[in-house]
Amino acid sequence: MAVRNIPVVIGGAGLECAYASSPDELVRRLAAGESVATQPWFARDREAADLRLPGNPHHASFFVGEAARMSVMERAQQVLERVIAQALQGSNLDEAALCGPDVRVYVAGHGMRPNIGDFAGYENRNDDEDRLYFPKLKELSVANYAQDELAHRLALRYRLAAPPVPIYTASCSAMSSLYLASQAIRAGLARRALVVGWMQYTLQDIVFMGGQGVLGVGNSQPFSAQSGGMLPADGACALLLEAADDAPGTTTSPRIQLASCVAYQSSGEARSAITADFRAIAATMERALEAAALKPEQIACVVPHANGTPASDKSEAMAILKIWGKQGVPVVTYKGQTGYMSVCSGLLDLFAITDALVKQEVLPAQTRLPLDDTLQIDFHANRAALPLAGGAILKSTLGLDGSIVACVLMQEPQPGGLHEVRGS
Repeated sequence: MAVRNIPVVIGGAGLECAYASSPDELVRRLAAGESVATQPWFARDREAADLRLPGNPHHASFFVGEAARMSVMERAQQVLERVIAQALQGSNLDEAALCGPDVRVYVAGHGMRPNIGDFAGYENRNDDEDRLYFPKLKELSVANYAQDELAHRLALRYRLAAPPVPIYTASCSAMSSLYLASQAIRAGLARRALVVGWMQYTLQDIVFMGGQGVLGVGNSQPFSAQSGGMLPADGACALLLEAADDAPGTTTSPRIQLASCVAYQSSGEARSAITADFRAIAATMERALEAAALKPEQIACVVPHANGTPASDKSEAMAILKIWGKQGVPVVTYKGQTGYMSVCSGLLDLFAITDALVKQEVLPAQTRLPLDDTLQIDFHANRAALPLAGGAILKSTLGLDGSIVACVLMQEPQPGGLHEVRGS
């Protein structure tokens, strides 16, 4: 059977998060140089100290008010339906566009998770009296946390021909889903693919990351030696991918092509996204360039994972230096402003990249802490917008499980190449 290589274009996008209520608002706020509002995770610093955390980490919450009172299942379903509606509207499509047999849907992220803080004190107390006086215990049930239930609800809601596929590769989840979605389209197995995901940090996330020393306490800034770590932020994203010959042609904006997407999965290594091997990152980037039939000098900007964790940021900087040399290519990341949505962070970056390619200029990041000059990268921050002049943008993402995904996006159609998953 002949190998197919159908071009893939970026369709509509949807976003609701602590920073912005849509992709358009994301771009407007970045252009204005604004940062997300944050607050300490714990009401009192003593609570953080009791959990042996180095400080009271800041975070950017989104699921507040009525959403916070919903069950996890209802909360996730409602926010996903809203971002899916945005994505469909952005592609000039209605819900019927998701019904066909050539449509794939991927749900990125952790899935349904209880917050251990709601139940830890009652793990040995679950008789009738406990359930009467501690009603939160009743929420810890299959009805609220069954992993297949959300997929089942989405399949019914949109009359999907195939059930959504859940994907979890830690903070690389959305980009791993993007990889699988693009591969399905390139191979002719699908004509349209939808990637959705949401992130809501829980107490166990904070305790785990705080124990690893990767949480900022009001001092999160990628590529800064003074960064305390990442800034957790909640939200949800959706992105449509389409076969280039199927994408609606009614829009006057240029179409953005996913010229390549390459995934790498290490196994059995002692490294992670916190102390990632720069050689694996560089190799994945190089394969993305090769698959897009581009040379390093044809990349106008690199958008790395860069979440404010110094060890991870340094590994990415070393990978960039290996390919482009000192100050060899502009680098930008906005996680110091938007916060870090973990499993969905890659999609949020793609929304900003797509806008940059349409307008042919990259918005600068805004920093509050001094950059680490020893990294020797050209971090495009606190400057005027960067003209692209037709150049492509490379995006990379890392996962705590050893996953790495790199992709190349450009405005003008280019033939794709071979895309592969390598294992070590």
